[in-house]
Amino acid sequence: MNPEMDERRILAQLERRLAEDDPALAATMTALNQQFPDEPKAQSGDGDEEVAAEEEKQRNRWLIATTVFVVIAFLGLFITAILNSNPEPADKDPVPHKGFAPAVSAPR
Repeated sequence: MNPEMDERRILAQLERRLAEDDPALAATMTALNQQFPDEPKAQSGDGDEEVAAEEEKQRNRWLIATTVFVVIAFLGLFITAILNSNPEPADKDPVPHKGFAPAVSAPR
């Protein structure tokens, strides 16, 4: 059996049992279902086009904002990497001190 058909059958059973257990609630639900049908009535085509255009503008704004954020983050990481890099290799041998030699104690 089709899962969708099975779900509809189960919902129908639940609705019948609800109507048997609580007729007042079932009447209220029926009135609400008539007042707010599942499929809304089709509105004028102009309104749908305006809504679609507004949704497209909203998506474009999010896309632009996300792109700008990613570019700024990438530039920040790139600049940080450049500023933290050391172009000269670390010198293993220290530079000898100029001036007096360090004091050395003589053994006794």
